[in-house]
Order: sequence, then structure tokens, then C-alpha cells
Amino acid sequence: MKKRVALCGAIALLASCVTNQQKAQMIWAKQGASQQDFRADIAKCDYEVSLAVPPAQYHPFASNPFVILQDNINISDTESRLRSLMQKCMFARGWSATPLLITGDADRLTTGLSGMAADLEKELMINVGDRVFFSPGSAVLANEAKAILDRQVSFLKQYPSSKITVEGHASDEGSEEDLMKISRQRAEIVRSYLEGKGIESSRISTAVFGGSAPNAPGGTITVAMLNRRAVTAIRSN
Repeated sequence: MKKRVALCGAIALLASCVTNQQKAQMIWAKQGASQQDFRADIAKCDYEVSLAVPPAQYHPFASNPFVILQDNINISDTESRLRSLMQKCMFARGWSATPLLITGDADRLTTGLSGMAADLEKELMINVGDRVFFSPGSAVLANEAKAILDRQVSFLKQYPSSKITVEGHASDEGSEEDLMKISRQRAEIVRSYLEGKGIESSRISTAVFGGSAPNAPGGTITVAMLNRRAVTAIRSN
């Protein structure tokens, strides 16, 4: 049987951070493993960490595993220790984490937005999750994607005056016409999901990019996965 490397598709295996005004992502991988294997190992490491620290200092990672590798200079020593323990546990179980610098969306934190809008954009990207990923040629929302969108709904209800643009993107697998079509479908399915959860349609616009705005350069399987996405961006007006 041919072995495969599991690549992350949403928060389960994709970790985000913002450092030095650039956005980087961490790809968790393990030979022959699946997303279910990743979740199981996260839960096991969660339990091990809970036994290694005082109860008052512990908080679970399993519900939001992408925070394990977030880079934030303002985190406490306790938080830093928790993350370090989780990383060591995952590494011991055979997982590796590879940083991948994103180019296509990296400037959103520092260009076009200011003041409150820039603060909301940063919170959306780091603490909520601003993007969902899709299978090749698909605009179907996976359960992991729905979980991210549910957090976006809570975020948007917390800031009722904010407006967003849902950007539809595709990898370069297909004709330009096909890429624009699937990008439009991805943006619209996200918009419909948010509206179905109570976000007013007047707050949501869409933009379609096809394969013209890649999330990351190159032609690997990992890069293609990152480019099949819909990104929720804060609008300045």
C-alpha cells in the first residue's frame, strides 16, 4: 500500500501566527496519518499536559489546536510552557511541524486598513480563523470549515458594525474559467453559511480571484491545498 503524508485542511492541522508583520502557517504532518489521527493525538497530549501542570494553569488545546504554534511575544510564561509541552508531546508521537510563509495574504494586516478595522482584522486572523479550505474541485464545507465559520459568526455578532468581504480562491488545477467558477462557488457557500447563522447580507460582499492570488508560491500538494480557500476579510467601510 502506498503511504501518504496527511496534510492539514482547516484548524486541525493548520496553525497560524503573525510575526514581524508577516503571516506564517505551520503544517503538521505524519507519515500515513489522517486528520482523525491528529485529533486523537492532540486529545492524548492534552491529557498528558493536564497531568503535568497545576489545574489552575491548565487549559485544553484539543478544541483549538492551532494555538499550539502561535507566536505571540505577549503570552505568559505559563502559556509558553503549556505550548512547549504540547509540542514536545506531539513530536514524540511522530508529528512534525513545517513553517510555510504565506505571500498572497501577508499584507492584509498592514495595508488598506487602519484603526479599529486593522485591530479587528488582526483578531479575526489570529484568534478566530479567517479562512476555510476545500478539497480539489469542491465548494463543500467540511466540518472543520463549519467550526471556523461558527467562530466567525460569533465574532461578527460581537462587532455588529463590522463588514466583511469573502474572497474565493482556487489553486491552478484547471482552466481559468473553471478556477473562477469554483472560486465563486466557494465565496458564495461561505456567504450563505454566514447568512444562515444570522449575519445580515448587507454586511457581506464577495470577491472572486480564481488562481490569480495564490496563498503561497510553488506547485506542491501542500501549496495547492492552501490555495483552495475562502478568506473572510474585514472591510474598511
